[in-house]
Amino acid sequence: MLESLAASLTHLQLLGFFISIDQTSPTPTFEGDQVTINYTLLNGSPDVGTGSVTASWDGKPLDAVPPPFAPPLQPGQQFQGMFSMGQFLHAQAGIHHIRLRYEASTVTKVIDDPALGIGPITIKDITQFAEDDETVNVLAFSDSFPTDDPPIQPGPYACLPTTLDQQHACGQATCAGGNTPQTCPQDCPVRVPDIRSYNSQDLCRGVASVVEPKTIADVQTAIHAAAQAGQRVRVLGKEHTSNAQICTDGAVVSMASLKGAAPVLGQQGDFCSRFDCTAALDSGQPMIETFEGVQTVRVGPGKNLFELEDFLDQQGLSLGFGIPGFREPTVGGAIATGTHGSSPMHPAVISTRVRSITMVMADGSIREFSSQTTLPDTLWKAVRANLGFLGVVVQVRLALEAAFNLHAKTRWMSAKDLLAGGAPHSLVAGCDFGEMVWFPHQGSDDAPVMVICETKTTQTGEGEIRLLYPEDSDDPSRALPAVDLIQQDACAGQSACEMESFRAEVLRIYQPAFASSDCSEGLVKVALDAPLELVATYLKILLTSLTSFGAIFAECCTKDCNVDKTGRWHRMMSSPLTPAQFRPFERDWEIFIPGNNAAAAIQTAKSYFQQNGICLPLIGVFLRFAPAEDGTLVAHTVNQGPFATGPAGMFFEMVVLLPKGMTCGDQARYEKVYSDLAEKLVSPPINGRGHWAKNRRSLFQLQRRLGTYGDNMNSFREVVKQFDPNGMFANQFGVDMGLRWPRMSKPVPPDTDTAGCTPNPPPVVVPSCGAANRPCCTNRAACDAGLVCNKNGFCVSKPVNVCGQCAQDRSQCKTDCAGDSFCDCSCENQFCSCQLAHCANHCQLRTCKL
Repeated sequence: MLESLAASLTHLQLLGFFISIDQTSPTPTFEGDQVTINYTLLNGSPDVGTGSVTASWDGKPLDAVPPPFAPPLQPGQQFQGMFSMGQFLHAQAGIHHIRLRYEASTVTKVIDDPALGIGPITIKDITQFAEDDETVNVLAFSDSFPTDDPPIQPGPYACLPTTLDQQHACGQATCAGGNTPQTCPQDCPVRVPDIRSYNSQDLCRGVASVVEPKTIADVQTAIHAAAQAGQRVRVLGKEHTSNAQICTDGAVVSMASLKGAAPVLGQQGDFCSRFDCTAALDSGQPMIETFEGVQTVRVGPGKNLFELEDFLDQQGLSLGFGIPGFREPTVGGAIATGTHGSSPMHPAVISTRVRSITMVMADGSIREFSSQTTLPDTLWKAVRANLGFLGVVVQVRLALEAAFNLHAKTRWMSAKDLLAGGAPHSLVAGCDFGEMVWFPHQGSDDAPVMVICETKTTQTGEGEIRLLYPEDSDDPSRALPAVDLIQQDACAGQSACEMESFRAEVLRIYQPAFASSDCSEGLVKVALDAPLELVATYLKILLTSLTSFGAIFAECCTKDCNVDKTGRWHRMMSSPLTPAQFRPFERDWEIFIPGNNAAAAIQTAKSYFQQNGICLPLIGVFLRFAPAEDGTLVAHTVNQGPFATGPAGMFFEMVVLLPKGMTCGDQARYEKVYSDLAEKLVSPPINGRGHWAKNRRSLFQLQRRLGTYGDNMNSFREVVKQFDPNGMFANQFGVDMGLRWPRMSKPVPPDTDTAGCTPNPPPVVVPSCGAANRPCCTNRAACDAGLVCNKNGFCVSKPVNVCGQCAQDRSQCKTDCAGDSFCDCSCENQFCSCQLAHCANHCQLRTCKL
């Protein structure tokens, strides 16, 4: 504390007044932050304090946070207050000076004598005075892309050696198959409870407790209990928010049982007088209501969104085009994160359909918000896409429209068509629903692009999109070898281009994006072009399905399987997610691009794919569309800044494999090439925005620095401060995006999420290529003595359990291994032999089937 002793000639009351800067927040402070200053003023004199308090940042005045200091201050009393930088002043990197000043003075004389060249000079008679100065070092990000990764380096990467048994067991949410916290941290937590994203890549290991309320009153009880225990709270839906947003160091409140509409009581008064807050909502139904002149559905936040869509469809109603591409999210999670569908013509963000929201606030009270009663408008917009930082949503009303059918057609184009005149928007022009899947194949001009165009129709049909659930993708005999191949390539530092081409080929000519499409003639080409590790699987299907041997020669004539299907609105836009979703771990990067910059974003990505040799074997790049909207503050589609003009914006989404058993350092190195592309797309001149429910924390740190949401983010911060000043719902994700809680008693831990990588691994000795369990062999000669090369490309021990002699026709081999996903039997030297010890008890004295 620095107290000024500047004296007045006529008064001695200067001594005895003390002012001190107690804390600056956040600490440490980064460029772009909104800094707040807490201070204490003490009157240690015998006189009543009549002065005022001012504060400055490098000489610029700061704003007093209500309630500001207002004299008098009695002898012996103190006042604790706060100043903020205000809406338009943000911290810049470097050294800055904060000055607080308490002063009471009266003007005694003004000296002004132009003839003598003096004045005007005001002489103050200072009666009370105190001052404090502090220096603050505002930290800058170290480079233009503030990532927590090291520079891009080529592979290979240090994947811990594991058997195929362990590799396939990891991701099943149970610590089995010989896994440990080192080989599979996703399944073997070091402490419980833990919370994870659906893809197991974001793990929250600092959780204190998990509660699942069944009533609205239970939610209030949970909030009161957390407050009493000094815990923070985060709300959880179906874990399809796959980043640190779901994490907390306190209590998790699961919405799984808050599915239905609270029963109407019909009384007057507050919410719980009009609705039954004690009714169990775990099996309740949604309720169709007219609210503020609009037909709506009222429902609980834990309701599965697709189940709600099915319910509405039976009533002849719909949610329009605000439907995500997969069917797992809950209503509350979809609203909070600005979840979207894909339409170049219609509103496609579900948050903008919200007509009312009821929340349990940080103090346990219940508050209702609606489009016609909530003022100011910025508050209503903040509530509609709240990111879980304002309260716990317990009921929501969504605007409805009539149900409809969609007629879908697909066609295949190439990457060069994405950059033709008017593209990409011209490729989906006239489509009510439109999206594309681009398999980049190292930035090749000829890389395949599937275009899906759906239009409203009066025709009927039973069509259904299955883009995320291809036929047989839940069959371990097909899924696991494919996962193994991609894993091997990733650990070797190679892009899985062969698998990407195969994935596109299957989608193009054999198993298209819509169910019940008859494309069996494409099986010949798929079987012949399959990667070596998958040849046996597809040849077996081919040999058992051909009607004539001559069909093999049809490869040259195989055509695209273009789809022409009609079905109900939600089933044509939203796909189930394959049960094999837990087998490969993945990171979802998604950026919303201003419509005017869509072509530039595609060119940037294409050049980047070419420069870095990138292929994306899981599902390529999704390109979806949505008009910018004005219904929220911070949904990534809000029409602020570069989104204010131009055609519909474009969602650019990469789904990237994350290998299992990879050390944390190498996983960061492996991901760097993808995170850098995402950061390029949110930086000038592209100026995109990261999807709040995806991506990784470095991207949101960059957005904070860039001021991606402009004044909208400032307004959202102020609403958070108003509703949750103590930080009940605070976490590291909120800090990264720039939120601050002025009266938070304890800071959030530096990082409340844990990546799904191997922490602090023991030293790994990389064996020679031919050693056991090394994924590098293509034939027996590549393996060391005593080992053989199995069909997955691993050197393994020679089989010792002979199951029985193989017939010349391999298709006649039999086995009781069917249904065991870990059984890996194959023909060796005319014998059906177990390649894995796991199969021994199944295969002994029995014949095996390939």
